[in-house]
Amino acid sequence: MQFRLSIVLFGIVFLIKKVVVDSSTHEEQLFKELFQNYNPLIRPVRKLEETITVSFSIALLQLISVVEKEQVLKTNVWLQVKWHDYQMQWKREKYGGIQSIRVPPSQVWTPDIVLFNNADGKYEASFKSHVVVYHNGDMNWVPPAIYKSSCYIDVKFFPFDQQVCELRFGSWTYNQHQLNFTYYDEIERNVTIKDYVVSGSWDLMDGPMTIQHPSDEANQLFEKSYRHDRVEFVCKLVIRRKTLFYTVNLIIPTMLISFLSIFVFYLPTDAGEKMTLSISILLALVVFLLLISKILPPTSTVIPLIAKYLLFTFIMNILTIFCTVLIINYNYRTPRTNKMPYWMRRLFIDILPRILRMQRPNKYERDDEDETIGPTILHSVRAPRVVTVATSLTNSQPLLTTIDNEETNQMDFLLTKEVYEAVEDLSFIANQMRSATHYEEIRDDWKYIATVIDRLQLYIFFAVTTFGTLSILFNAPHILDVVDQNAILKNWDPTFEANVQEAKLMNSLFGRESQYNALITPVLNESGPLYVYFGLALTQIINVYEKEQIVKVNVWLQLRWYDYQMKWNPDRFGRLDSIRVPPDQIWTPDLVLFNNGDGNYEASFKCNIVISSDGNILWIPPAIYKLTCTINVEYFPFDEQTCELRFGTSGQTASQIRFGWYAMANSIELSDYVPSGIWTLIDAPAEIRTIQSAEPPYETRSEVVFFLIIRRKSLFYTINLILPTMMISLLSITLFCLPSDAAEKMMLCTSILVALVFFMLLISKILPSTSLNIPLISKYLMFTFIMNLLTVFLSVLSLHLNHHRTSILIPVPYWMRIIFFHTLPTCLFLHKPYENPLVNKKHILSIDSPVLIRKSKSNPDDVPEEINDLIEQLLEISNDIKYLSKKIEGDTEEMKVYNEWKFVALVLDRIQLFTFLIVTFIGTISMLLQIPKLFESHRESLLTAT
Repeated sequence: MQFRLSIVLFGIVFLIKKVVVDSSTHEEQLFKELFQNYNPLIRPVRKLEETITVSFSIALLQLISVVEKEQVLKTNVWLQVKWHDYQMQWKREKYGGIQSIRVPPSQVWTPDIVLFNNADGKYEASFKSHVVVYHNGDMNWVPPAIYKSSCYIDVKFFPFDQQVCELRFGSWTYNQHQLNFTYYDEIERNVTIKDYVVSGSWDLMDGPMTIQHPSDEANQLFEKSYRHDRVEFVCKLVIRRKTLFYTVNLIIPTMLISFLSIFVFYLPTDAGEKMTLSISILLALVVFLLLISKILPPTSTVIPLIAKYLLFTFIMNILTIFCTVLIINYNYRTPRTNKMPYWMRRLFIDILPRILRMQRPNKYERDDEDETIGPTILHSVRAPRVVTVATSLTNSQPLLTTIDNEETNQMDFLLTKEVYEAVEDLSFIANQMRSATHYEEIRDDWKYIATVIDRLQLYIFFAVTTFGTLSILFNAPHILDVVDQNAILKNWDPTFEANVQEAKLMNSLFGRESQYNALITPVLNESGPLYVYFGLALTQIINVYEKEQIVKVNVWLQLRWYDYQMKWNPDRFGRLDSIRVPPDQIWTPDLVLFNNGDGNYEASFKCNIVISSDGNILWIPPAIYKLTCTINVEYFPFDEQTCELRFGTSGQTASQIRFGWYAMANSIELSDYVPSGIWTLIDAPAEIRTIQSAEPPYETRSEVVFFLIIRRKSLFYTINLILPTMMISLLSITLFCLPSDAAEKMMLCTSILVALVFFMLLISKILPSTSLNIPLISKYLMFTFIMNLLTVFLSVLSLHLNHHRTSILIPVPYWMRIIFFHTLPTCLFLHKPYENPLVNKKHILSIDSPVLIRKSKSNPDDVPEEINDLIEQLLEISNDIKYLSKKIEGDTEEMKVYNEWKFVALVLDRIQLFTFLIVTFIGTISMLLQIPKLFESHRESLLTAT
């Protein structure tokens, strides 16, 4: 039994080995016969006038990232390429039923399909996978690729934006008569998404594909260009940003901050936290502005939605601080420093409180007339009087007496000098109390006006902030759209003889019998220099790295020269007038970029060379260059740069190679130029230079220099940098509107200083650390910084003047009183200090006193003991009243000195306000006028059209 089982197993193994051996033998034989005379450089058509049709599509696997700063889309795709090669046919029966084979792409002809709008120099597929060859001659090639393609990022509605990015494919060397495109799947003309991995940042909305044939108008416009009859296969990816991340981390915090700034007007004016809250919100918005400037590209074509909203919130916060300064100014006003106009009292005390439904707290209201005691004997004797001298009951000092001419009463009244002085002191104290009450009433009126303005600003800012928020955010077209990515994808894909003459010519030119050497310059007997006609087509200015002083550009080199060895008679080779060969099989000029910035001196993609029958050679390799360019940041962000691309040969002199112009003399071709959102292309001239060597043997060499004159689009920096800096500089001026004794004055100074430091740090990260000149924005920031430091310094002096002088009670000197109380207030539109004439005057004892003192007719011994005790108590009360009078008089004098110095500080603040306003305005205008071409506008469309 075991023996039989062994025999069966041995037979099975033998049959398997035989089938494998036979299959390998058939496949090996098939390979030998297919590639025996096959040339992979020759287009697989039977006749030269035939057009090979390539079925093309892409399968999107992953949307890796969108780099808004560099405007680059990174995708993971599979290219789906299919064509027919009549030389790759065989009979299956002859080769053991083999239906298909897999060969490396280097062994068969493959279409030279590249991504035209490439952004990193990798134009072809990153991995050369095998080509599947079928027995009927059909070729199927699916190479994977990770592409970085340039895509114009429209950030107008960021973060509620939708982008349309194109991947433009096409043959680099074959025109529409030699290679044409068709769809890989004629029914489904969309990007294949069967293996697509859903992105966490973007929703894929659509992916249409189109084939763009050159129009007659384009043929006429670019008839001299190498690409006038190019066919392009365009894949569009319509993607919409998922906004949850930005809504939670950016939009909602900004909205909350904007509404939080409104509640500044809800805080009491006397609360020091009012200005603290305003400045803290300002610093928070500055941080958000810095964050946005790092995320978005500095394009100046449009203003992003989030930048609009941040700027709106920033301006509202600045206005909040302005209004807060005004309110604090009103709150600290007194009758001695400011006079209240009638219209202000009428508007803010009578009218607006009723409209705003504000009720003023009930307080004690005194009558306009002082309460007086009814008629008494002392008040009834104010008739014509006679002054006599009487003797006091307690001493022999003379007393002033007044006797009525008329008889009023039979009683005699006795008043001592002390009692009289006590009456005068009581009158002085009453006047002081009346003045203090009047002072407090007017001061409370100013405070109430500040409260009314607070409430009015609360309603106004709430309405404006709400309206502005809704109008800006709802301006986005897709803000309320809900995207179901799975539903979109499910609806999208419910299944989620070779040319014998050309071969003969190739063998004649490059075969064994040919004497052609690709290392030798094609000059006959060194009769003269070889003329290389050179041009440059600029397709994109990718980026300008100011810090490293590097400019990254996407260009196409245009080269044409004559090779006498590459001539043939088209009639001998079936009217074949051109062929395409790899650049390593023919001599090419060793052209390099001298001012290279990353070590890649040559073209990044070695495309095929077109050889014409008359010996003319055409080579147009694409390249992404990083070139060194001295960035002059003197007028940043209104700067204009001139960058050079200096091309030349590395080892050949002008006697061996000379340059001429390819098509456009002394200019760069801009027919395929994609305008940049950051830079405006002003001009693109070119010139050919002949440089003499300074060392023996004093040879000359030729250089072709292309110039890029570009001007920065300044809208981004104006909105996110210059305007906030200007508003902060103006905000620092409002410090002088705050009273000297307000604690918010110094806090506002230091907070503005911190905000300016933030902006200076941002500028230091953007600009190169060159010391040749100072950038304009740095000058303006330094100017604002110095002005703010002077503001802090003067605020410290004002506080010292206000507190030190008043603490030691030094009266205002006479010369200062003349200047600050009489001369300057009139010039500065200030009211003179208010003084009550009755406050500081005490009644002087005189014979005109209305007190009646009659000569006593009584004997002192007849005065009762109770009267003497009463007189002694009156004397003690008189002493107490005199002390109170002197104390109030001293306090009044101190308050007078304090208010005078406070008014001096107010006048100084007003002088500094006007001075700093004028200096800031002149400084801002003078710096802006330094820009040479500030008001010039330039349209790139005119340049590219020419």
